Amino acid sequence: MAELHRFFVADPDRARLLVRELLDGDGPGHTILLAAVVPLLDVLERFVRVEGHGLIRPGLPVRAAILQVASATMLRPLG
Repeated sequence: MAELHRFFVADPDRARLLVRELLDGDGPGHTILLAAVVPLLDVLERFVRVEGHGLIRPGLPVRAAILQVASATMLRPLG
């Protein structure tokens, strides 16, 4: 997450472009993001569940937590 934060802080236009593409449900960027980000989220979620087994409270919505942290990291440079 620290590297992702540095990536967006280095050029806040990256975050703006990504947010715009996520919100535009019809553009080619949206399709690319779905093809690249969804599989990455799947891997990250599995990793957190496996490595965090016994540490993460049962029933925690892991994917939602990952998306919340990623969103906060991505949107911070815009503020």
